[in-house]
Amino acid sequence: MARQAITDVKDEKTFVKLDKVNLKPGETARLFLIEGADWIVEYSHELRKKPRLTQAEKAAGAQDTPEDYYGSYLCLGKQEILEAGELDAGNCPFCESIAASKGRIGRPRRGYAANVIRFMTTHGTHDPLTPIQVSRLAWVHKDGKKYAEIKGIANTWGDLTKRDLLITNTNQFQAYTIQPSPNTLTESPEVMALVQQTYDQQKYSDEDLTSGLGNAVDAEGARRHADAVVSYANNVIAETSQQVAPVVTQQPVMQAMQNMPQVPVAQAGPIDMSVMSAPPVAQEAPVMAAVAQTPAPAVASVDVDNMPSLAGLDS
Repeated sequence: MARQAITDVKDEKTFVKLDKVNLKPGETARLFLIEGADWIVEYSHELRKKPRLTQAEKAAGAQDTPEDYYGSYLCLGKQEILEAGELDAGNCPFCESIAASKGRIGRPRRGYAANVIRFMTTHGTHDPLTPIQVSRLAWVHKDGKKYAEIKGIANTWGDLTKRDLLITNTNQFQAYTIQPSPNTLTESPEVMALVQQTYDQQKYSDEDLTSGLGNAVDAEGARRHADAVVSYANNVIAETSQQVAPVVTQQPVMQAMQNMPQVPVAQAGPIDMSVMSAPPVAQEAPVMAAVAQTPAPAVASVDVDNMPSLAGLDS
C-alpha cells in the first residue's frame, strides 16, 4: 500500500439522506415552492428481483415485499428519445436489457425533485402556527398525476412562488389533494426573511436531489447491474423448470399392450369336419412342442430324520 498525503486523497462519494415530503394518511401540510417551477427532472429504471405484481395479483391479496426491490438507477438514454416514450437501447444498458430481464427491469419512468419550505400548521388544518415555524424538505416523486396538478396550477395562477400549496394525504400511498392558497405567507417580509435564511442554509444540492430519483452510474456500471438482473432472472427460470415433474402419459404395461402386434381374426365360414381330427405331432404349435420337450426338474429327496432342530432360532 503506497503512502499518500491525506490532502491529495479524494473524498469518498456520499449521499445525503433526504428529508422528504411524506405525509401520513389524513395528514395535512402547507408548502411554499421557493424554487418555483424549476425542478430536477430525471428518468430512472426500477430493478427488481421479482416482476411487479399485476392488478389481478394485487386484487387477489398478493403484496410486494422490500426483498423484491433491488434499486432505482438513472436512465442513460437521451432525453428527447425518452420524452417520446421510446427506449434508448443504444445508450442505456438498462433500456437494452428490459426484455431479457423478464419484467425485472422497468421501463424508464420520469421523476421530479425540488427543495420546498414547509410551514408548521395546527393539527389537521393548513393554518400556520404562531409564531411562524418552517423547515426545508425535498419533494421527490415519480407521480405523473402530482406533476400534472402542479403544472396545472402554474398554468392557471402563474408564478408558483406567489401562492402556498395546501396538500392533504388521502391514503397510505401518498395520494395528495393539492390546492393553491389565495396568497402566500411569504408576503410578510419577516416570514420571507425566515424562509430565505432557511433555504440558503439548508437547501439540498441538485446532485442530492437527483440521488432521490435514482442511483447514478456510468455505462459500465449500468451494464454490470443490468447483466446481474438478467442472469438472476435466467437462473430463476432454469431452477423453476427443473422442479417441474415429468408428465407420465401411459403406464408401462398399458403401453406395451398397445404396442403388441394385432393377430388377424379368421373369417367365419363352413366347418370341414374331416379336418377336425388331432394333428400329427410334427404339426404342433412351437410353444407346445417346446413345453413337451422340456425335461422335468429333478426333485431333491429330504431326510426328515436328520433335519436340524428349530428350537434355538429366534422367532
